[in-house]
Amino acid sequence: MIAVLLFRWIYGYFDFTVNGTFPERFLNLASRKGVRLWRTSGSKESLSASAAVSDMQLLSGLAKKAGCTFTVNKKHGLPEFCSRYKYRCGLLIGAVIGSVICVYMSGFIWNIKINVPDELNEYEIRRELAQTGLYEGVAYNYNDISAAERHIKMLDDRISWISINVFGTNAEVEISFKRDNKDKYAEKTMISNMISKADGTVTKIESGSGKPAVKIGAGVRKGQLLISGIVPYSNGTNAFTDSQGKVFAKTLKKVTLTLPKKTEKTLTDTDKVCIKSDMKFAGLCIPLTFCGSPLTENYKTVTEKRLTLLGNDLPITIKYEKIQPYSKVPENIRPNEARKELERKYRIYRTFLISGEDITVIKEKLSFSENRDGYALTVVITTEENICENKVVKVRES
Repeated sequence: MIAVLLFRWIYGYFDFTVNGTFPERFLNLASRKGVRLWRTSGSKESLSASAAVSDMQLLSGLAKKAGCTFTVNKKHGLPEFCSRYKYRCGLLIGAVIGSVICVYMSGFIWNIKINVPDELNEYEIRRELAQTGLYEGVAYNYNDISAAERHIKMLDDRISWISINVFGTNAEVEISFKRDNKDKYAEKTMISNMISKADGTVTKIESGSGKPAVKIGAGVRKGQLLISGIVPYSNGTNAFTDSQGKVFAKTLKKVTLTLPKKTEKTLTDTDKVCIKSDMKFAGLCIPLTFCGSPLTENYKTVTEKRLTLLGNDLPITIKYEKIQPYSKVPENIRPNEARKELERKYRIYRTFLISGEDITVIKEKLSFSENRDGYALTVVITTEENICENKVVKVRES
């Protein structure tokens, strides 16, 4: 039934009414000519029905022959639709051009999604793909995709394998990071010692593997052996191991922070902030706003936003560039201001110093001084820390 309705719409049909004394005579004549009618209804002197547009002239002649009047009520179907808009050819031309553009553009890659492991950077991979000819807006070619997979592994030796799959106008890149099994084996079979990375007095020893070479209370110098990776046995033989452990010692650290007497203060001009926006599409950069860069020194902040539609990324990126001019004004620093600033810097340094679990600050002595060039804050810090540093002795190669 749906196919019949579809064909009727394509070829066109019309509704008509026949008025006269004997409308049944019209039906007899139409039946003899083989004209197909549907949706017929009527009364004693009128008849309504539908028929194909191609039978309109024939039915009009049959109505005159039967002594009836023939009236067309309404036309339906594709021919009527085309005749209604025959003077609006621009709509048809636009539809044809739009269809051609959609078909043509479907042969390009408009979005590239890259799934990279934590060891690799997506920006670097995207730049390497562009060097091989795969970028947003390029025409899709199976041979080019296969060549890009081979070339990317030649460009970046960190990649074990790469797979590029194309779904419509989207390309999805899967990458695996190369892990060197030989280096792993070498790490497992290496022999190492623990040496001192600073001068100090030993306060505590926590030996994991290996033989301690110092005792508590002994003074050590930087580079001295603390834990040996060669362990002697009572039978005269030796065992070789990757020494592990901790040796804590009391150490002294001297830190000097300086600050000049004159500096430059940066003043930003918020009234002259300029925001430029560009649209990136198919490798083209189209400016959306025109804003001249200030002649003075300025800060630039660039952000990019990918447009999406129904959760899917579009091949359109909007780039915003915020330009904020600034000026530098000379400023003298007074001693009390300099001391506060230097102490603030030292607090930051101390925070990073004690951020590890193996160091404790026992005592600190601060001294502030002023000279011709500027100000200085000298700090002598007494700490207890793990001074062990691993040093490889020998690696067995397979």
